[in-house]
Amino acid sequence: MAAFCRRPVGRVISVFLLNSFIFFSVSFAQELRQQNTSVRALGMGNAYVALVRDADALFYNPAGLAETSGFNWTIADPKVGISGLEAYGKVQDLQESSSFASTLRELYGEKVYATAGAKTALTTPFFAAAFYDSLNTSLAINNPAVTEIDATIINDLGYALGFGYSIVPGLQMGMVFKRISRTGNVTTL
Repeated sequence: MAAFCRRPVGRVISVFLLNSFIFFSVSFAQELRQQNTSVRALGMGNAYVALVRDADALFYNPAGLAETSGFNWTIADPKVGISGLEAYGKVQDLQESSSFASTLRELYGEKVYATAGAKTALTTPFFAAAFYDSLNTSLAINNPAVTEIDATIINDLGYALGFGYSIVPGLQMGMVFKRISRTGNVTTL
Protein backbone atom coordinates (compact mmCIF):
# COMPACT_ATOMS: atom_id res chain seq x y z
CA MET A 1 0.00 0.00 0.00
CA ALA A 2 2.80 2.43 0.87
CA ALA A 3 4.56 1.75 -2.48
CA PHE A 4 1.30 2.51 -4.34
CA CYS A 5 0.98 5.94 -2.69
CA ARG A 6 4.57 6.89 -3.53
CA ARG A 7 4.31 6.01 -7.21
CA PRO A 8 1.96 8.83 -8.30
CA VAL A 9 4.05 11.36 -6.39
CA GLY A 10 7.19 9.99 -8.05
CA ARG A 11 5.54 10.24 -11.46
CA VAL A 12 4.47 13.81 -10.85
CA ILE A 13 7.98 14.75 -9.79
CA SER A 14 9.47 12.95 -12.79
CA VAL A 15 7.11 14.68 -15.23
CA PHE A 16 7.83 18.04 -13.60
CA LEU A 17 11.61 17.59 -13.82
CA LEU A 18 11.40 16.32 -17.41
CA ASN A 19 9.30 19.34 -18.45
CA SER A 20 11.70 21.66 -16.65
CA PHE A 21 14.59 20.38 -18.74
CA ILE A 22 12.68 20.30 -22.03
CA PHE A 23 11.23 23.81 -21.74
CA PHE A 24 14.26 25.36 -20.04
CA SER A 25 15.25 28.85 -21.13
CA VAL A 26 17.75 31.40 -19.92
CA SER A 27 16.26 34.60 -18.53
CA PHE A 28 17.83 37.79 -17.25
CA ALA A 29 16.11 40.23 -14.93
CA GLN A 30 16.60 43.98 -14.71
CA GLU A 31 14.84 46.81 -12.98
CA LEU A 32 11.90 47.95 -15.07
CA ARG A 33 10.66 51.45 -14.74
CA GLN A 34 6.95 51.96 -15.10
CA GLN A 35 6.43 52.15 -18.83
CA ASN A 36 4.39 54.91 -20.44
CA THR A 37 2.86 56.68 -17.49
CA SER A 38 0.06 59.00 -18.53
CA VAL A 39 -0.27 62.60 -17.42
CA ARG A 40 -3.81 61.98 -16.19
CA ALA A 41 -2.64 59.03 -14.06
CA LEU A 42 0.25 61.00 -12.58
CA GLY A 43 -2.14 63.85 -11.76
CA MET A 44 -4.26 61.34 -9.86
CA GLY A 45 -1.28 60.01 -7.91
CA ASN A 46 -1.21 56.91 -10.15
CA ALA A 47 -4.63 55.87 -8.77
CA TYR A 48 -5.80 55.24 -12.31
CA VAL A 49 -6.40 51.51 -12.37
CA ALA A 50 -10.18 51.65 -11.91
CA LEU A 51 -10.75 54.48 -14.41
CA VAL A 52 -8.61 53.62 -17.42
CA ARG A 53 -10.69 53.08 -20.58
CA ASP A 54 -8.22 53.76 -23.40
CA ALA A 55 -4.84 52.59 -24.72
CA ASP A 56 -3.27 53.33 -21.32
CA ALA A 57 -5.11 50.22 -20.08
CA LEU A 58 -2.24 48.24 -21.59
CA PHE A 59 0.05 49.72 -18.93
CA TYR A 60 -2.33 50.10 -15.96
CA ASN A 61 -5.25 47.64 -16.09
CA PRO A 62 -5.99 45.54 -19.19
CA ALA A 63 -9.51 44.80 -17.95
CA GLY A 64 -10.33 48.43 -18.83
CA LEU A 65 -10.16 47.42 -22.50
CA ALA A 66 -13.54 45.72 -22.01
CA GLU A 67 -15.12 49.18 -21.82
CA THR A 68 -13.41 50.85 -24.76
CA SER A 69 -15.72 51.99 -27.50
CA GLY A 70 -15.07 52.76 -31.12
CA PHE A 71 -11.85 52.79 -33.06
CA ASN A 72 -9.11 55.08 -31.66
CA TRP A 73 -5.60 55.65 -32.89
CA THR A 74 -3.12 57.69 -30.89
CA ILE A 75 -0.70 58.61 -33.66
CA ALA A 76 2.00 60.03 -31.39
CA ASP A 77 2.03 60.49 -27.62
CA PRO A 78 5.40 62.10 -26.84
CA LYS A 79 6.92 62.63 -23.40
CA VAL A 80 9.91 64.68 -22.30
CA GLY A 81 11.19 65.32 -18.80
CA ILE A 82 14.20 66.67 -16.96
CA SER A 83 15.01 66.91 -13.27
CA GLY A 84 14.87 70.71 -13.39
CA LEU A 85 16.29 73.66 -15.26
CA GLU A 86 18.77 74.43 -12.47
CA ALA A 87 20.24 70.91 -12.65
CA TYR A 88 20.32 71.12 -16.45
CA GLY A 89 22.35 74.35 -16.20
CA LYS A 90 24.81 72.69 -13.82
CA VAL A 91 25.35 69.82 -16.25
CA GLN A 92 25.97 72.35 -19.03
CA ASP A 93 28.64 73.96 -16.80
CA LEU A 94 30.50 70.60 -16.72
CA GLN A 95 31.62 71.26 -20.30
CA GLU A 96 33.70 74.24 -19.20
CA SER A 97 37.05 73.02 -17.89
CA SER A 98 37.51 76.03 -15.57
CA SER A 99 34.37 75.24 -13.52
CA PHE A 100 34.42 71.43 -13.73
CA ALA A 101 35.53 70.77 -10.13
CA SER A 102 33.18 73.33 -8.58
CA THR A 103 30.25 72.04 -10.63
CA LEU A 104 30.95 68.49 -9.45
CA ARG A 105 30.85 69.71 -5.85
CA GLU A 106 27.51 71.43 -6.50
CA LEU A 107 26.05 68.25 -8.01
CA TYR A 108 27.14 66.01 -5.10
CA GLY A 109 24.12 64.07 -3.85
CA GLU A 110 21.85 65.37 -6.61
CA LYS A 111 20.59 63.00 -9.29
CA VAL A 112 20.18 64.69 -12.65
CA TYR A 113 18.02 62.90 -15.17
CA ALA A 114 16.44 63.40 -18.56
CA THR A 115 13.85 61.24 -20.24
CA ALA A 116 12.23 61.21 -23.64
CA GLY A 117 9.93 58.84 -25.41
CA ALA A 118 6.86 58.34 -27.52
CA LYS A 119 4.19 55.76 -28.16
CA THR A 120 1.60 55.03 -30.78
CA ALA A 121 -1.46 53.00 -29.88
CA LEU A 122 -4.51 51.54 -31.55
CA THR A 123 -7.66 50.59 -29.64
CA THR A 124 -10.84 48.86 -30.73
CA PRO A 125 -13.55 47.42 -28.52
CA PHE A 126 -11.96 44.73 -26.37
CA PHE A 127 -8.49 45.00 -28.01
CA ALA A 128 -5.47 47.35 -28.01
CA ALA A 129 -1.95 47.39 -29.42
CA ALA A 130 0.87 49.85 -28.72
CA PHE A 131 4.46 50.42 -29.86
CA TYR A 132 6.71 52.60 -27.70
CA ASP A 133 10.24 53.83 -27.19
CA SER A 134 11.56 55.30 -23.94
CA LEU A 135 15.04 56.75 -23.32
CA ASN A 136 16.17 57.42 -19.74
CA THR A 137 19.47 59.03 -18.80
CA SER A 138 20.80 59.98 -15.39
CA LEU A 139 23.94 61.30 -13.77
CA ALA A 140 24.74 61.10 -10.04
CA ILE A 141 27.82 62.27 -8.11
CA ASN A 142 28.31 60.01 -5.07
CA ASN A 143 31.64 60.44 -3.29
CA PRO A 144 33.04 63.94 -2.63
CA ALA A 145 36.48 62.68 -1.50
CA VAL A 146 37.17 60.46 -4.50
CA THR A 147 34.63 61.56 -7.04
CA GLU A 148 32.44 58.77 -8.40
CA ILE A 149 30.08 59.57 -11.22
CA ASP A 150 27.28 57.10 -11.95
CA ALA A 151 26.11 57.53 -15.53
CA THR A 152 23.09 55.65 -16.84
CA ILE A 153 21.70 55.51 -20.35
CA ILE A 154 18.87 53.04 -20.92
CA ASN A 155 16.56 52.73 -23.90
CA ASP A 156 13.43 50.57 -23.76
CA LEU A 157 11.82 49.72 -27.09
CA GLY A 158 8.75 47.54 -27.01
CA TYR A 159 5.24 46.68 -27.94
CA ALA A 160 2.16 45.56 -26.07
CA LEU A 161 -0.93 43.66 -27.19
CA GLY A 162 -3.91 43.28 -24.90
CA PHE A 163 -7.55 42.39 -24.67
CA GLY A 164 -10.30 42.70 -22.13
CA TYR A 165 -13.80 41.34 -21.85
CA SER A 166 -16.73 41.65 -19.50
CA ILE A 167 -17.59 38.55 -17.48
CA VAL A 168 -20.70 40.06 -15.89
CA PRO A 169 -21.70 43.73 -15.65
CA GLY A 170 -19.18 45.41 -13.39
CA LEU A 171 -16.64 42.58 -13.57
CA GLN A 172 -14.06 42.61 -16.35
CA MET A 173 -10.99 40.56 -17.08
CA GLY A 174 -8.03 41.37 -19.29
CA MET A 175 -4.59 40.24 -20.34
CA VAL A 176 -1.54 41.97 -21.84
CA PHE A 177 1.43 40.56 -23.70
CA LYS A 178 4.50 42.81 -23.68
CA ARG A 179 7.87 42.58 -25.36
CA ILE A 180 10.54 44.99 -24.19
CA SER A 181 14.02 45.23 -25.62
CA ARG A 182 16.37 47.08 -23.28
CA THR A 183 19.69 48.51 -24.39
CA GLY A 184 22.08 50.78 -22.58
CA ASN A 185 24.61 50.83 -19.83
CA VAL A 186 25.14 51.79 -16.20
CA THR A 187 28.71 52.98 -15.65
CA THR A 188 30.65 54.29 -12.66
CA LEU A 189 33.40 56.70 -13.69
